[in-house]
Amino acid sequence: MKRGEVQTEWKQAVGDREIASVVLQLGKDRLFVGCGQSIHGYTRKGKEFVKIQTNLAETINHLFVHENVIWTGGEYIMNIYDQCADCGSCSVKDRINDLLCAPVAPGDMLSAIVACQDKFIRIYNGPSLYHEFGVEGPASALGFYSDPDPETRKSGDPMLMLYGTEQGNVNLCKVDAKQMQKTATISDRQMRPGMAGPAAATRRARVCTLHTADVLKSGTLDFLVGRDDGNFEVWNLGESSVAAFSNGMDQLPPTLCFETCLQESIQSMDSGNVTGSEHTEVVLTTYGGKVLAFTPEGAARDPTGAAVAQMEEPDGCAFG
Repeated sequence: MKRGEVQTEWKQAVGDREIASVVLQLGKDRLFVGCGQSIHGYTRKGKEFVKIQTNLAETINHLFVHENVIWTGGEYIMNIYDQCADCGSCSVKDRINDLLCAPVAPGDMLSAIVACQDKFIRIYNGPSLYHEFGVEGPASALGFYSDPDPETRKSGDPMLMLYGTEQGNVNLCKVDAKQMQKTATISDRQMRPGMAGPAAATRRARVCTLHTADVLKSGTLDFLVGRDDGNFEVWNLGESSVAAFSNGMDQLPPTLCFETCLQESIQSMDSGNVTGSEHTEVVLTTYGGKVLAFTPEGAARDPTGAAVAQMEEPDGCAFG
């Protein structure tokens, strides 16, 4: 970003198929793209350093990359590639809606965590089923509350994860080598701020993407939720967060700190520093192809971009 305007760093044509998945390698600044049945890896300068033409029949809808291992998720098939060679696959019992990896099962390889349409979250140790956890509805999105990087944690250590459902619930669960256990819920009928009556607790739409980041600079991670109806929400648990999780409270009183509707489904979300301010900012994409950034920085309210460039405005308390 320069003076509030987006600058193109690099542009690359990737095959002749649709791009269905884009991820950063865990702990690295290398980009991986799933295009049809092929996988492409790029450096931060835009140079393609690896291309894998798989023999998959399904489109690669989900990707996760750690070191030299790549996990792919199609509609029903999960595959694992080590050093660009196919080293395992499994057929998941129902449609794969999301896929992440973390150190759960014992061993050096990360475990695949899969959100499934049949109301289960499944964890795989390699291609073998390791955990199976029933949830309230079709699991539609996954996110981490704990850092999944194996450099900072051991396999099997308790870890906190978020999952969302088609019914609109956002839940927190504790995962370790022995079990999965739900510890907290943000209700699908949470009261909306500034509203009263039945409309204030209208059921929320399907959860499409989840992320956590301290965007409000409160010292605790906020829940960032993107929904099928275009709703983008920032929830904060305040001082009760970590203590409440360890106590296994079923219902927590989260605060909805920010909410806006983009009028089209939110497909993906991440956080970082976009404008050069001191804040953690949010970048998301929509079904229609929009890429949007949200920041708590007050300077972003200047439509000319001059205040963003100079960063002389006082901090704002709402996203711009």
